[in-house]
Amino acid sequence: MSESNEKWIIRRNQLKFSYEALYRDVAAYFSLSPTAAWILYTLMDADGELAQQDLREKWNFPKQTVNSCIQSLSKEGYLTLSVIPGTRNRKLIHLTQQGRELVDRTTRLLAQAEERAAAHLTEEERTQYLALSAKFYASLADETRFIRQ
Repeated sequence: MSESNEKWIIRRNQLKFSYEALYRDVAAYFSLSPTAAWILYTLMDADGELAQQDLREKWNFPKQTVNSCIQSLSKEGYLTLSVIPGTRNRKLIHLTQQGRELVDRTTRLLAQAEERAAAHLTEEERTQYLALSAKFYASLADETRFIRQ
């Protein structure tokens, strides 16, 4: 591996872990697990309702992690679950009023901070960032396919 590639990969991984730590710290500040914060964030973005399977697929969370977190949020009164008509066991997650209030105190603040941070980039920079991130991810997924199978 070339030295410039190696340095780039190390720096990219450092940034990735810095992002993850930042989001973990924000979740902890709100007394939420990172998974709970992402579930609330996703429900906020979906206007308070989303199929449980769609949530898992959107974020690539392990099934058991999502199920445990949803059960916990449900016990605390933030979510309700209902079976989707015409399916055997697909469930729809709904934010309760208490859940909407929690979103307003937590993940909505995070989303607003992200919007302010994104405003520091031009539209072209944001588009480039997403395109390059997606290209790198696709290449990495292809290059690691043999490891993951």
